[in-house]
Amino acid sequence: MPRDANGNYTLPVGNPVVPGSIIEAGWANTTMPDIGTALSDSLSRSGQGGMLVPFKNADGSVSAPGMTFTNDTVTGFYRDSTQVAVSWKGVQKMAWKVDGAYIGANKVATINDLSGLEGFAIAMAIALG
Repeated sequence: MPRDANGNYTLPVGNPVVPGSIIEAGWANTTMPDIGTALSDSLSRSGQGGMLVPFKNADGSVSAPGMTFTNDTVTGFYRDSTQVAVSWKGVQKMAWKVDGAYIGANKVATINDLSGLEGFAIAMAIALG
């Protein structure tokens, strides 16, 4: 059986095996390709293969970003209705909004204003140390 819209896999009919029953080739052999297909459609944790469609992240929030790091779950990227932003230790540090890029509350680049990119580069250098 394929996964449902939420990504949940359901075993084919006849599973799981009931204790004391005989495993028959007729249903057991048809189950294996189904499980193999579901496993092949899973994203490898060790980087084997890659996504075939756009990767979808949870939106998250400043204190619980939708894309984080294994050893720092309060640092990462999140989005809300007005911005895509970077959170560092639960505090927003940078954001991209419809009107430009921000570091903290300071706009450092605006849409269609290339002169703002110099300020953006300087602010990034300061922010990154």
